[in-house]
Amino acid sequence: MLTRLSLLLLVAGLVQGCSTASSPEVTDLTNPSWVTQYQDSTFKFVGMSVVDEDVVWVSGEPDVVVRTSDGGESWTTHRIGANDSLMVRDVHGFSADEAIAASLGPGSLARLYRTEDAGASWSQVLQATDPNRSFDCFSFWDHRGFMAVSSDEGLVIMTSGDSGRNWSELNAPASPELIPGEHVAAASGTCALAGEDGHGWITTRILGTGTRVFYTLDFGVSWAASNTPVPSGHGREGLASAAFFDAEYGIAIGRVDGADVSNVAITNDGGVTWSPGGRTIGGIVFGASVVPGASTPTLVSVSRETVNQYSKDGGLTWVEISDDQFWTVSFLNATTGWAAGQSKISKISNAPAN
Repeated sequence: MLTRLSLLLLVAGLVQGCSTASSPEVTDLTNPSWVTQYQDSTFKFVGMSVVDEDVVWVSGEPDVVVRTSDGGESWTTHRIGANDSLMVRDVHGFSADEAIAASLGPGSLARLYRTEDAGASWSQVLQATDPNRSFDCFSFWDHRGFMAVSSDEGLVIMTSGDSGRNWSELNAPASPELIPGEHVAAASGTCALAGEDGHGWITTRILGTGTRVFYTLDFGVSWAASNTPVPSGHGREGLASAAFFDAEYGIAIGRVDGADVSNVAITNDGGVTWSPGGRTIGGIVFGASVVPGASTPTLVSVSRETVNQYSKDGGLTWVEISDDQFWTVSFLNATTGWAAGQSKISKISNAPAN
């Protein structure tokens, strides 16, 4: 005969089993929406770095980096350069304590700052001396990283081997020939991407001519460039972001105003060749992120002029999430992702399918 304790344990086991069965692990985007975690009308947020499920760094303007170490339950605001003219367009977090941030510029306002005390203090490690240079975006594999620098001569690539403390400029033949007028859209911090196995990418636009993707296979030691089918007919058209599922398969995405022209390019060979993808809703994307761990090749794209949206087929078709306007986005998995833009930072809310 069952004792009262046995009955209670049996019931508890049944309840736990039912709870487990009704709460499957969420690996795919299903009914996604955004929950605002931070708001401040004085800031515009443009860059983001998700270190893990707890630690996120977000940069913006004027002169601001905010940080959370509890998954967004609370955020700390830091002014990094004591200069309201600084447009902090990118940030990379190495850990909860260590990060590097880039002020766009141009000229003397193009600067890099590092912190090793969770943002409490920042030290300047680099400043542009050319009045026409801008620090657009950077990305890191580990302590090794690279930065895209726009100039009158074209795209300049700089590399670092010590977590951004020191930088050196690449020259031919390590970097492709410069094309005057080619520059990088510093719109989300995702125009540079360090990927798997030493692969990396930078998206560009050549006004009135077209778009290219610079790619490396050796942790930034040498680079090549390839043309994409995404056009750049005027100053705001062209590529803005790269997102890759692995070392070979990924997309380059940006803005195209023509209603029937794709603003997505797809590669299956690491960026050597590109083919047209689908067209996002509205055709204007500032930033994009892969959703790691999803069962199909899933992406989320954001824009400050149109809707934010997702694709479950590698960028061929797109579905609206909401009309919230964001500049930047980054995902760790289907339940851990953030987007940020004018005045706010939001976290993904993702309900499992019924």
